[in-house]
Amino acid sequence: MQLSFLKINEIEIPVKYNFSAKARRASIRVTSRYAQITLPFRTSPEKYSDFIGRSHGWIYRKFKSLNGGRILFDPLSGDKNMIPFKGADVSVSCKFLDSTYYTRTELAGGSISISMPLHYKEMPGPELRTHIALALRDWLIDRSAEFAQELSARWKHMACKDFRITMKELHTSWGTCSPSNGKISMNWRLIFAPESVHEYVFVHELCHLKYHGHNSSFWQMLGTHIPDYGMKRKWLNKNGPAIGELLNYD
Repeated sequence: MQLSFLKINEIEIPVKYNFSAKARRASIRVTSRYAQITLPFRTSPEKYSDFIGRSHGWIYRKFKSLNGGRILFDPLSGDKNMIPFKGADVSVSCKFLDSTYYTRTELAGGSISISMPLHYKEMPGPELRTHIALALRDWLIDRSAEFAQELSARWKHMACKDFRITMKELHTSWGTCSPSNGKISMNWRLIFAPESVHEYVFVHELCHLKYHGHNSSFWQMLGTHIPDYGMKRKWLNKNGPAIGELLNYD
């Protein structure tokens, strides 16, 4: 598939072009991460420019609806960028400085700022977007790991054995636990969720050090430490699909 970006209103939506020998006409499928445009084999997007143009409004509305009304992070759309960070929307700004020689990401005044060398502006758009998105992603993973260490110190008293925690790219779960070796893996994208939800997932996995399955004893132990865990689960069920795909164009 070819990846490009489609400018609609104030944003550029990631677009994947798929050329299929089975396709007899153009079709569009919108997900929370991108719009996939399928075209007949050996044709070009230019041939279907009128069809794609007429679909701009629908693509925009569908894309926005799938993301809970929030437009996904586009690193080149200016200071209107907003992403969730520990449960609150924060702005993300990018700037190019002649005085810096590497990309630096920091949180200041409730806003995430990404600073890059001035000559990076000469990069092609897709390459620059990827660079910025990866810089932000790496920074968020580090923040997620820092918070996990805070949780480890806060809750180590309840663990029945020694454990170690790592942040990972988990595609089908928010956390996993291996009771045999005390290894706990957490989905780094929990940094988008409120801290209390992040904490719930961590304590959930700690309980698995003692109880491997989800039996009544497990839920009783979890309820003792996180009495409102049901609300945290509901939050993840509602918002998990959207935050699980942020900064992910795969």
